[in-house]
Amino acid sequence: MPSLNFYGLQQCQACLLHQSATQKVDGRGPLPADIYILGEGPGNDEDKTGQPFVGKSGQFLQAAIEAAGLTTTTGLPLGTRGAVRIGNVVRCRPPRNRKPLPAEALRCQMWLNIELDLAQPKVILCLGQTAIEAFLPGRKLEKGKKVADYVGQRLPNEQQTIIGCYHPAARQAAQRNQVPKVLLEVARLIGVEPPVKPEVDYRLLQF
Repeated sequence: MPSLNFYGLQQCQACLLHQSATQKVDGRGPLPADIYILGEGPGNDEDKTGQPFVGKSGQFLQAAIEAAGLTTTTGLPLGTRGAVRIGNVVRCRPPRNRKPLPAEALRCQMWLNIELDLAQPKVILCLGQTAIEAFLPGRKLEKGKKVADYVGQRLPNEQQTIIGCYHPAARQAAQRNQVPKVLLEVARLIGVEPPVKPEVDYRLLQF
């Protein structure tokens, strides 16, 4: 399966972030994919493993993906509904996990463009301000708006269906808990319903 590493991601020196990174972080999940989830940038765990969203917030995100009836499993037959690809705005860990600078995000845009071309997603889900801004004019939130104004809402884009959401590492639990809810709506947009757990009548069980 092609990936950004195949296209030379590990050799990238487009910005200074590569100087402090252990390795660049490729995307995770099948290609193509129905849904592309975009985060901000790698953290410490991602910098060590080369995989996006593998720390605590990543585990929370993965559980929400599976609860929505979606999958990041690779090697799926072509046409499998509910396939999800995950990536980040920048592919190198910013020092001290700071927010990526606008210039860094812009220089890393080529890798996002390549991955979106490979994924051909029906829906793009942007987690947090940096990811949302990647698809807004001027790469900034609209005047007077906050991330909350984009949660579960379509971004103003005529070419693609792009939806905003909080990041799973958001400080407030109420914000983090919006992630599973928005994922359920995104799944339904592509025709996937969450798995229904069978109800068990314990009175009929014999012990």
